[in-house]
Amino acid sequence: TKRDFCFSISSMFFLPMAIAEGYRFLHGRGGLFLPVLLACFVLLSHVIYGYMLFLAMGIAACVMPAPKEMRMRLTRFLAIALGTGIASSYFLIPLWQHRAYIYHSVFEPSFKYDSFGAVGAFSKLFRGEVLDFGRLPVLTGLLLATIVFLIVKKYYTRENYCFLLTGLLFWLFLFFGRSFWGAALDLLPGGEFLHFHRFVGIFQMFSLMIVGAGVGAGVVVAGGWLAIGSLAAAA
Repeated sequence: TKRDFCFSISSMFFLPMAIAEGYRFLHGRGGLFLPVLLACFVLLSHVIYGYMLFLAMGIAACVMPAPKEMRMRLTRFLAIALGTGIASSYFLIPLWQHRAYIYHSVFEPSFKYDSFGAVGAFSKLFRGEVLDFGRLPVLTGLLLATIVFLIVKKYYTRENYCFLLTGLLFWLFLFFGRSFWGAALDLLPGGEFLHFHRFVGIFQMFSLMIVGAGVGAGVVVAGGWLAIGSLAAAA
């Protein structure tokens, strides 16, 4: 519906900022206020995108931590979750109390809960329907080229790039949905109520972040070669 679309757009507006501030706080930079504030904006705009946000911060906490850092990251993650839960409790507590009324409508198509499976998801991705629907598959090509570049240049050994690549793979797996994973998705908190086709939204967002990061890294590498070439020519 138009109302749901507006909520999705508003949550997607705040989601990248919330992930960025959460990432900074988990790594000991920045305070608690902004991550909690932005997490509340995302959660209260759209519950599922709030759910995705905390999954993303969980990934950020667990990617390549030093042994001494893991406890600090988990403590900071719990601080964000607790702060967001308290600030949003006026909404979350009634939602939990009335969870019995959350239902699967018979009027909604099954793909909303089951998604498209691995074959369907890959088919949509490589046909350009996920990132370039109705246009030339420019972003899809950039994403695939960027992933190859980051792997060849071993950027995945850097924590920030590893977070983006791990997140992208994780969202793709969840986008497969029940058509692929079946009852295993019930292991996720609230998994029985989730619309798994919605994970395409955060997959798209991580795709754009990876393309931006990869193009930036490529410019740095190209700039280095240009500098070497200029020095060689001057010599």
